[in-house]
Amino acid sequence: MIEGKTELKIDHYKPTMKGLVSLDHVDFRLGLISMAKADGEFTLLKYKNGRAFTINRYGHLRSDYPALNEAVKALEKAGVESAEILCELYAVDDRGKPLILPEFIRTAKGADRKLENLRLGVWDLISVNGKPVVQDYEWKLREMDSWFEGCKRVYVLPWIKPESRAELKKFWDVWVTEAGYEGLVIRCNGDIFKVKPVIDVDAVIIAINKVGSNGKPVKGFSEGLVRSVKLALMDKQERFVVIGDCVVPKPPIQKALWVLMDFKVQKEDRAVYVQPLVVVQVRFNSLFHGSRVRLLEFTDRGYVEAGEMTFWKMRNPRFIRFRTDKEVNVKDLRLDQVE
Repeated sequence: MIEGKTELKIDHYKPTMKGLVSLDHVDFRLGLISMAKADGEFTLLKYKNGRAFTINRYGHLRSDYPALNEAVKALEKAGVESAEILCELYAVDDRGKPLILPEFIRTAKGADRKLENLRLGVWDLISVNGKPVVQDYEWKLREMDSWFEGCKRVYVLPWIKPESRAELKKFWDVWVTEAGYEGLVIRCNGDIFKVKPVIDVDAVIIAINKVGSNGKPVKGFSEGLVRSVKLALMDKQERFVVIGDCVVPKPPIQKALWVLMDFKVQKEDRAVYVQPLVVVQVRFNSLFHGSRVRLLEFTDRGYVEAGEMTFWKMRNPRFIRFRTDKEVNVKDLRLDQVE
């Protein structure tokens, strides 16, 4: 694999997706297209006259690896002169089961990396032979299916145009439950939704908890360890919507988060409130619906109560990772991560 850097930006190609709690919440209509979702890197594949490279949103450029080389041969065979294709660059294990993002990173970058286990999961077509593609989404998928037919490492991600909710749920059983994909992406009338067996949300830490939800003191606080944090999303008025507490599982992370005490803005008996600086990904299995949650405004005086709203609260949230690629703004912390 040959690697490099480029100033080319691709964020504008990335669709904004809303999160749905389950398939039962899908507003099922004919014309809906569902696709398996892989957990990897959002990637643009650029091809021209027998040469190609891929680039991720951080400007990391890659060329000459098995999946990409297979794509080049397929595009040459199909008579394509140039193309811009959106993909998910992800990894599979030796049995072909999709891996999660941290394992993809080890597969692509680790000392014992396995480049033959990388996959290019194709999901959109931007341009062909120098011209933007104006045909509808289903046409794009069928066109690319014909290009990559028979390929082992590059292919259109599994997709379906279901005619019933039962057919959609069967697609889920095959590709999510059995095959191990992360979830589904569902497109309908211009809206794009993601549905997962578990729900992931990017939220900001607004407080370090001294007392847990059980009313007992959080162990480790006096020793400089952060074992529980309070999380929030943002509404369109830039107010913080408190969605609940989350346990921090690993001692190194508990210790690292103690630096937030340098940014404390106010103390209460149950928590120390800190500046909204650190965005994290949390995962939970379900939600409490219709809960009354607090609204807070962040001011020069710290957090000020701004009322309540009916929203969701997390059930058994788990800390997954820091999101250094996210910022504290309405877009990255938006409420419709959970629909």
